[in-house]
Amino acid sequence: MKQVIFIFFIVSGFNSVAQNISAKYNEIRIDFSDPRKDNSVSIPTINWSIPRDTISYLSDGKYYMAADVKSIYGLNSVKIFLKNKKTNTLIREFKQSIEEGSKNIYKISRDFNLPAGEYEIEIQAENMEGFSAKVTKLVRVDPSLKK
Repeated sequence: MKQVIFIFFIVSGFNSVAQNISAKYNEIRIDFSDPRKDNSVSIPTINWSIPRDTISYLSDGKYYMAADVKSIYGLNSVKIFLKNKKTNTLIREFKQSIEEGSKNIYKISRDFNLPAGEYEIEIQAENMEGFSAKVTKLVRVDPSLKK
């Protein structure tokens, strides 16, 4: 029994002697003061403020939307697509004109009068670097939903 314990201590001693710990120190400096110096990809952000829900249920078909589109590289285009959800067909496309002074931030507000059915409203934004983003919301118009 003493021999087994002795061998156990010798084997465990080899393992502890054989392990080496070494460390290297590298310093990384990141400058966040100017976002244009960042070499990473900057995709436009779309913040849909009205309505907040992903799906809207309407009885009268009056739909109001508002959103903010931002890009640190400047916006190239902002489009709104209105699609019929059941047939997956494009009903209308709205191209938003971006003024020279508001290239980084664009505010959208629009009213729609929709007949009964199910619709998808999509905002698509592309920045000056060619990167794009899109956000969609669903709208269900059903006159039987009256309160």
